[in-house]
Amino acid sequence: MDEYTPETPLAQDFNDYMVENYVCQQSSRYSIELWNVFTNIQQKLPRTNNAAEGYNHRMSTVFPPHPHIYEFIRRLKDEHEYQHHKAEEAQVHKKKRRNIYEKIDAKLLQLIHQFENGRITATELAIESGKTVKIKKRNKCYLCLSSLFSYWMIINKI
Repeated sequence: MDEYTPETPLAQDFNDYMVENYVCQQSSRYSIELWNVFTNIQQKLPRTNNAAEGYNHRMSTVFPPHPHIYEFIRRLKDEHEYQHHKAEEAQVHKKKRRNIYEKIDAKLLQLIHQFENGRITATELAIESGKTVKIKKRNKCYLCLSSLFSYWMIINKI
């Protein structure tokens, strides 16, 4: 544990879980490349997989669990037509991101440049990145822990 993690059993459990599932290269459940957003920010790519999650949700609502083959084919054709229209529409009307997300990405990119130029430390990068992606819901703050671990992993070359 480090100086920023409270010394409580729950914090230790959480720390162990994160190391076991995300950090340890030999035994982690998820590879670093899968969840690390460091390069995505540099390449101006999405930081989340929300688009894929949304599409999977749509598919689960369009297709029943065990459709008859003819029903499946009919729905597949309908879905193909729907996606074709969506693709044509996307060429005409580019969907604009919310300004708040543009600002978050710009701030994260600025922090990365500051780190690469030696103006901030690895710890400062991780902490400031967490503050940048913090969201408030009903007076509670949630930090995007994956961003903290992403930066920590890249910096420490683990």
